[in-house]
Amino acid sequence: MTDDITTDLAAIGAALEAGPTPGPWRWEINRAHKSVHIVGGRPTFDKTVMDFERWGMFGAAPRFNEAIAGNQYNVMTRVSDRTDWIVPFDRREHHSDWCADITHPDARWMVECRPARMALILADHARLTAERDSLRSELVNQTAAAEMARGALVLCQAERDRLAAEVQALSRTVAAMRAFMSGVHPDLPSKFDAAAIEWAARTANEG
Repeated sequence: MTDDITTDLAAIGAALEAGPTPGPWRWEINRAHKSVHIVGGRPTFDKTVMDFERWGMFGAAPRFNEAIAGNQYNVMTRVSDRTDWIVPFDRREHHSDWCADITHPDARWMVECRPARMALILADHARLTAERDSLRSELVNQTAAAEMARGALVLCQAERDRLAAEVQALSRTVAAMRAFMSGVHPDLPSKFDAAAIEWAARTANEG
Protein backbone atom coordinates (compact mmCIF):
# COMPACT_ATOMS: atom_id res chain seq x y z
CA MET A 1 0.00 0.00 0.00
CA THR A 2 2.89 2.36 0.73
CA ASP A 3 4.03 2.38 -2.91
CA ASP A 4 0.48 3.06 -4.08
CA ILE A 5 0.06 5.86 -1.56
CA THR A 6 3.38 7.41 -2.61
CA THR A 7 2.32 7.35 -6.26
CA ASP A 8 -1.11 8.78 -5.49
CA LEU A 9 0.26 11.52 -3.28
CA ALA A 10 2.77 12.46 -5.96
CA ALA A 11 0.00 12.75 -8.55
CA ILE A 12 -2.20 14.81 -6.24
CA GLY A 13 0.79 16.96 -5.27
CA ALA A 14 1.50 17.68 -8.92
CA ALA A 15 -2.14 18.63 -9.46
CA LEU A 16 -1.97 21.00 -6.50
CA GLU A 17 1.24 22.57 -7.77
CA ALA A 18 -0.58 23.34 -11.02
CA GLY A 19 -2.69 25.80 -9.02
CA PRO A 20 -6.36 24.74 -9.04
CA THR A 21 -9.07 27.02 -7.73
CA PRO A 22 -8.90 27.06 -3.92
CA GLY A 23 -11.60 25.06 -2.15
CA PRO A 24 -14.03 24.26 -0.85
CA TRP A 25 -16.01 23.60 -4.02
CA ARG A 26 -19.69 22.90 -4.48
CA TRP A 27 -22.23 22.42 -7.22
CA GLU A 28 -24.80 25.16 -7.80
CA ILE A 29 -27.83 24.79 -10.04
CA ASN A 30 -30.01 27.68 -11.20
CA ARG A 31 -33.23 26.18 -12.49
CA ALA A 32 -34.66 29.57 -13.31
CA HIS A 33 -31.84 30.31 -15.76
CA LYS A 34 -31.26 26.66 -16.67
CA SER A 35 -27.61 26.62 -15.66
CA VAL A 36 -25.41 24.44 -13.49
CA HIS A 37 -21.83 25.01 -12.41
CA ILE A 38 -19.18 24.31 -9.80
CA VAL A 39 -18.04 27.22 -7.67
CA GLY A 40 -15.17 27.73 -5.24
CA GLY A 41 -12.33 30.16 -4.68
CA ARG A 42 -11.76 33.00 -2.25
CA PRO A 43 -13.94 34.55 -0.92
CA THR A 44 -15.74 31.24 -0.50
CA PHE A 45 -17.72 30.15 -3.57
CA ASP A 46 -17.02 33.51 -5.23
CA LYS A 47 -15.44 32.09 -8.39
CA THR A 48 -16.83 29.74 -10.98
CA VAL A 49 -14.70 26.62 -11.32
CA MET A 50 -16.55 25.06 -14.24
CA ASP A 51 -19.77 25.56 -16.15
CA PHE A 52 -21.06 24.42 -19.53
CA GLU A 53 -21.80 25.95 -22.91
CA ARG A 54 -23.43 24.58 -26.01
CA TRP A 55 -21.03 22.97 -28.45
CA GLY A 56 -22.45 22.01 -31.79
CA MET A 57 -26.06 21.01 -32.32
CA PHE A 58 -26.36 18.26 -29.73
CA GLY A 59 -23.59 18.65 -27.19
CA ALA A 60 -22.09 20.91 -24.59
CA ALA A 61 -18.50 21.62 -23.55
CA PRO A 62 -17.20 22.55 -20.11
CA ARG A 63 -15.84 26.02 -19.57
CA PHE A 64 -13.02 26.70 -17.13
CA ASN A 65 -11.90 29.90 -15.51
CA GLU A 66 -8.88 31.65 -16.98
CA ALA A 67 -8.62 33.85 -13.87
CA ILE A 68 -7.98 31.32 -11.10
CA ALA A 69 -5.56 33.70 -9.38
CA GLY A 70 -5.61 37.47 -9.13
CA ASN A 71 -8.43 39.96 -8.95
CA GLN A 72 -10.25 38.97 -12.13
CA TYR A 73 -13.39 36.89 -11.77
CA ASN A 74 -15.02 34.26 -13.93
CA VAL A 75 -13.23 34.69 -17.23
CA MET A 76 -14.85 31.52 -18.49
CA THR A 77 -13.57 29.92 -21.69
CA ARG A 78 -14.84 26.84 -23.47
CA VAL A 79 -12.25 24.06 -23.49
CA SER A 80 -12.68 23.49 -27.21
CA ASP A 81 -11.57 27.08 -27.84
CA ARG A 82 -8.32 26.76 -25.90
CA THR A 83 -6.03 24.46 -27.84
CA ASP A 84 -3.26 25.12 -25.32
CA TRP A 85 -5.39 23.30 -22.72
CA ILE A 86 -5.67 20.22 -24.98
CA VAL A 87 -2.80 17.71 -25.23
CA PRO A 88 -2.62 14.21 -26.69
CA PHE A 89 -2.36 11.21 -24.44
CA ASP A 90 1.00 9.48 -24.26
CA ARG A 91 1.46 7.02 -27.15
CA ARG A 92 -1.93 8.03 -28.56
CA GLU A 93 -0.86 11.13 -30.42
CA HIS A 94 -2.36 9.74 -33.63
CA HIS A 95 -5.81 9.83 -31.96
CA SER A 96 -5.54 13.39 -30.67
CA ASP A 97 -8.26 14.67 -33.02
CA TRP A 98 -10.89 12.56 -31.26
CA CYS A 99 -9.31 11.56 -27.88
CA ALA A 100 -7.12 14.00 -25.99
CA ASP A 101 -6.47 15.21 -22.47
CA ILE A 102 -7.25 18.55 -20.77
CA THR A 103 -4.52 20.33 -18.82
CA HIS A 104 -6.43 23.13 -17.10
CA PRO A 105 -5.51 22.95 -13.36
CA ASP A 106 -9.12 22.47 -12.24
CA ALA A 107 -9.65 19.73 -14.79
CA ARG A 108 -6.48 17.98 -13.62
CA TRP A 109 -7.55 18.26 -10.00
CA MET A 110 -10.89 16.60 -10.75
CA VAL A 111 -9.17 13.70 -12.48
CA GLU A 112 -6.44 13.13 -9.91
CA CYS A 113 -8.90 13.07 -6.98
CA ARG A 114 -10.64 9.99 -8.29
CA PRO A 115 -12.64 7.91 -5.77
CA ALA A 116 -10.37 4.85 -5.61
CA ARG A 117 -7.33 7.02 -5.00
CA MET A 118 -9.01 9.06 -2.28
CA ALA A 119 -10.36 5.88 -0.66
CA LEU A 120 -6.82 4.48 -0.54
CA ILE A 121 -5.48 7.67 1.02
CA LEU A 122 -8.32 7.79 3.54
CA ALA A 123 -7.71 4.15 4.47
CA ASP A 124 -4.03 4.87 5.02
CA HIS A 125 -4.97 7.96 7.02
CA ALA A 126 -7.25 5.83 9.20
CA ARG A 127 -4.46 3.31 9.72
CA LEU A 128 -1.98 6.02 10.71
CA THR A 129 -4.57 7.63 12.98
CA ALA A 130 -5.12 4.29 14.74
CA GLU A 131 -1.35 3.84 15.15
CA ARG A 132 -1.07 7.37 16.54
CA ASP A 133 -3.90 6.75 19.02
CA SER A 134 -2.31 3.48 20.07
CA LEU A 135 1.03 5.20 20.66
CA ARG A 136 -0.68 7.96 22.61
CA SER A 137 -2.40 5.35 24.79
CA GLU A 138 0.90 3.55 25.30
CA LEU A 139 2.52 6.85 26.23
CA VAL A 140 -0.19 7.48 28.81
CA ASN A 141 0.33 4.00 30.28
CA GLN A 142 4.11 4.39 30.32
CA THR A 143 3.79 7.81 31.93
CA ALA A 144 1.54 6.36 34.63
CA ALA A 145 4.01 3.53 35.19
CA ALA A 146 6.86 6.03 35.42
CA GLU A 147 4.91 8.04 37.99
CA MET A 148 4.30 4.89 40.03
CA ALA A 149 7.99 4.00 39.83
CA ARG A 150 8.90 7.52 40.87
CA GLY A 151 6.55 7.26 43.86
CA ALA A 152 8.02 3.88 44.81
CA LEU A 153 11.52 5.36 44.56
CA VAL A 154 10.55 8.19 46.90
CA LEU A 155 9.20 5.67 49.40
CA CYS A 156 12.36 3.56 49.12
CA GLN A 157 14.53 6.61 49.67
CA ALA A 158 12.47 7.57 52.72
CA GLU A 159 12.77 4.01 54.07
CA ARG A 160 16.51 4.07 53.42
CA ASP A 161 16.87 7.34 55.33
CA ARG A 162 14.76 5.93 58.19
CA LEU A 163 16.87 2.78 58.37
CA ALA A 164 20.09 4.82 58.20
CA ALA A 165 18.90 6.96 61.11
CA GLU A 166 17.93 3.84 63.04
CA VAL A 167 21.34 2.27 62.42
CA GLN A 168 23.05 5.44 63.63
CA ALA A 169 20.91 5.47 66.78
CA LEU A 170 21.64 1.80 67.44
CA SER A 171 25.34 2.39 66.82
CA ARG A 172 25.35 5.14 69.42
CA THR A 173 23.52 2.86 71.86
CA VAL A 174 25.94 0.02 71.27
CA ALA A 175 28.90 2.40 71.71
CA ALA A 176 27.45 3.63 74.99
CA MET A 177 26.89 0.05 76.17
CA ARG A 178 30.45 -0.87 75.26
CA ALA A 179 31.80 2.11 77.14
CA PHE A 180 29.70 1.16 80.19
CA MET A 181 30.64 -2.51 80.06
CA SER A 182 34.32 -1.67 79.59
CA GLY A 183 34.23 0.08 82.94
CA VAL A 184 32.76 -3.02 84.60
CA HIS A 185 34.84 -5.59 82.70
CA PRO A 186 38.03 -3.97 81.33
CA ASP A 187 38.85 -7.10 79.32
CA LEU A 188 35.61 -6.82 77.26
CA PRO A 189 36.50 -7.24 73.55
CA SER A 190 36.08 -4.17 71.36
CA LYS A 191 33.77 -6.00 68.96
CA PHE A 192 30.82 -8.31 69.48
CA ASP A 193 32.33 -11.10 67.40
CA ALA A 194 33.50 -14.65 68.05
CA ALA A 195 35.92 -13.35 70.68
CA ALA A 196 33.00 -11.78 72.50
CA ILE A 197 31.23 -15.11 72.59
CA GLU A 198 34.36 -16.79 73.99
CA TRP A 199 34.75 -14.05 76.57
CA ALA A 200 31.11 -14.46 77.67
CA ALA A 201 31.53 -18.23 77.99
CA ARG A 202 34.79 -17.86 79.95
CA THR A 203 33.28 -15.30 82.28
CA ALA A 204 30.30 -17.58 82.95
CA ASN A 205 32.55 -20.53 83.77
CA GLU A 206 34.68 -18.47 86.04
CA GLY A 207 31.59 -17.32 87.85
